Amino acid sequence: MKSNDSGISRLVPFLAFVLIMASMQMPVQAHTPNSMTLSYDIGTQTLLVTVSHSVSDDHRIAQIQVWKNNELVNTRNYDAPQETTSGMDDTFMVGANSGDVLKVRATCSVSGFIEKEITVGVDPTDTTTDTTTDTSTTPESLPPTYLYLGGVIVVGIILVIVVILKKMR
Repeated sequence: MKSNDSGISRLVPFLAFVLIMASMQMPVQAHTPNSMTLSYDIGTQTLLVTVSHSVSDDHRIAQIQVWKNNELVNTRNYDAPQETTSGMDDTFMVGANSGDVLKVRATCSVSGFIEKEITVGVDPTDTTTDTTTDTSTTPESLPPTYLYLGGVIVVGIILVIVVILKKMR
C-alpha cells in the first residue's frame, strides 16, 4: 500500500536543492555605518563629520547629507572607495549660529544609513567646540529579497522536519 505523502517525499529533494542554491546566491553582507561623530567650529563655520564604517571592496559610504534646521544644505556623493577600511572623514562649510540644529545622514552604498544631529551651543569665547545632543542610528529595514529568502528557508526546514517526523512513525 502506497503512503499519501509520496508527493511530499518527491518535493523534499527539490526544496533541498532550491535552499542550497538560494544560500549560494546570497550577496555579500553589508551593514549600516557603526557610528558617527560630528564637531562644529563656529569660527571657521566648518562641520567635521567622522563616520565609522568597516568595509571591503565596493561597499562604502556613498553619500553624506547635511541639514541645518531641517533644511537640506549640502549633499555629497562618493564614488571612490573610503579613505580607510574602517571609516572616513569629511568637512562641510555650513554657516550656523548658536542654537542651530545640524543633522547629518551618512548612507552606505549597499544597505542602511546613520543619522546624528548636534545643536550648535558655543560659548562666545570658545570657537572650536559645540554640544552634541543626539547619537541615534537609524538602520534601514531588511531588503525584501532577504525577507523572501528567509521565508523560503524557514518553510523548507519545516517541510523537511515534517517529512522526517512522518517517516519515523
